[in-house]
Amino acid sequence: NLWFGTMNGLTKHTLSQKSREVLPPVLHFEDITLFYKSLSETPYNEWLASSGGLREGLELPYRQNHLSFDFKAINLSAPESLRYRWKMEGVEEEWSPLSTRESVNYSQLLPGEYTFTVQAVTDDNLYSEPISASFLIQKPFWQLRWVQALAAVLAALLIFLFVRSRIRAFRKKEEAKRQELEMQNHVLELEQKALQLQMNPHFIFNALNSIQSLVAAKENLTARSQIHKFAALMRSILSNSRKEKITLKEEINTLDKYLRMEQFCQPVPFDFEIQAPTDVDAEEIELPPMLLQPFVENAVIHGISHLQNKKGKLVINFSIEKQKNSSDKLLLCQIQDNGVGRKRAAELRQSKQPGHQSVAMEVTRERLEAMKNGASYTALDIQDLANNQDEVLGTVVFVRMPLEVSF
Repeated sequence: NLWFGTMNGLTKHTLSQKSREVLPPVLHFEDITLFYKSLSETPYNEWLASSGGLREGLELPYRQNHLSFDFKAINLSAPESLRYRWKMEGVEEEWSPLSTRESVNYSQLLPGEYTFTVQAVTDDNLYSEPISASFLIQKPFWQLRWVQALAAVLAALLIFLFVRSRIRAFRKKEEAKRQELEMQNHVLELEQKALQLQMNPHFIFNALNSIQSLVAAKENLTARSQIHKFAALMRSILSNSRKEKITLKEEINTLDKYLRMEQFCQPVPFDFEIQAPTDVDAEEIELPPMLLQPFVENAVIHGISHLQNKKGKLVINFSIEKQKNSSDKLLLCQIQDNGVGRKRAAELRQSKQPGHQSVAMEVTRERLEAMKNGASYTALDIQDLANNQDEVLGTVVFVRMPLEVSF
């Protein structure tokens, strides 16, 4: 027995009758560190609570994201049986397994709100009251909504300015290209008009000389008829030369007058035929004036005029052709003769006029190329015709230009 002397007398304690009251452990934070430095030694020491935890409202910059929590429980009856469990709300959803560890580290925490909670337990499954520490890690400034909204507006503005700048540059480039093409076309038009006004002097001389021979032979009626035809042709050429565009019907009439005068002037007889398109009215189609005259003149002067023991034949056919890989249509003029061919004509031309080149043909070729305006069709194609024995049967010229229809 144990006897205790007290103010109220003696007290007897019988060991066999002892009883023990088991209490849950008492848990507290021993320290909270930021990057391995106690929070009390940092500029955030004011957020430490007197109990060792954190006061509400602690906000840390996004770079201050490495925290450690040191804790300890007191259990006098069985200190060796203490175990701990914890969780970080915002990172972990479940409690950690029970452990004897008394410190937990969290590094590289992302911006957001966090609450660290820890609890102690004994072997008798007596749990302490949980203790918590709440804090917030701020977002970096570039993750703030107003910053992101401002960045989105600036990015949209920069994209808009870039696109507008590219569009302006493209338009400026296209405008410069268009002006250059217009200038080239204008120059070609002026050269073409100069050529129209300076019609082949040999043709004029031959025409006048043939009319003079009629007058000398006192064939006055025929001479008057030819003078009238010649004057009508000159008026038609001068009238058309003042226009940028004429109708296909006017062009056909001018070519008809020209070929009738050539029939009168050339020593070699020939027939000609001009065929208008069947699906479009010739009065509704527009084209530059006298654009085809150089090719028709070549067919007569260098092809048919050199024929021997054979009558010449010239066919001019107009038709509508669909442009490849496009819905646009082209005006196709096919000029076919049964002359001596290009090779023989070149040999004869060199023998009479060495080094001579047709300026009208080159100007017309350049003008046809300018009229393409970037399209991929073949504007001018010249081919010799031959039979199975490679005998030349003539020449055919294909002239293509954009179809322009007036309503």
